[in-house]
Amino acid sequence: MVHLENNSVSALAKVVMMVMAFEVLLQFKMSKWKFVAAVQKCLAHEESFKGSRPNIKGEMKELTLADCWAWDFYELRNRIVHGAKIEPKEFQYSSEWTHGTVADVVFLECVKYELFKNKCIGNDRRQSCREIFPDSSDEEISNLASIVVLGNRILQRSLGWIG
Repeated sequence: MVHLENNSVSALAKVVMMVMAFEVLLQFKMSKWKFVAAVQKCLAHEESFKGSRPNIKGEMKELTLADCWAWDFYELRNRIVHGAKIEPKEFQYSSEWTHGTVADVVFLECVKYELFKNKCIGNDRRQSCREIFPDSSDEEISNLASIVVLGNRILQRSLGWIG
């Protein structure tokens, strides 16, 4: 976990290793925007507050605040691997959260999302939703069940990403 105090691994290495862990779990190859899209899939929520970040042309693109965190975290990774001088304050996400702590909890949410998507967890909830809504499509049933199983609203509320 990135946020643990461990002097044998530098804070810089922890960030790079965490992004690598996301790359393996979410199966994307070293791209900031692919990382943003992968995190977006795991944390998508209709109540998400919006922010913006520049695209490759420098034009501002509207994103959810969760996506903005992913953009910022990957940008920190890029600066590290390309040898930029990193100030200690750059590891801080907000006054209460470090990027490492956010990465840890977002990673856990992504693991839960992947387990649910691959039907390793939540099958009982899918069945309950199927019984209540027999005419719904498989995708609709999966979306309903995911609300109960994944329940990432608490995390997103504590981070200020949703209301």
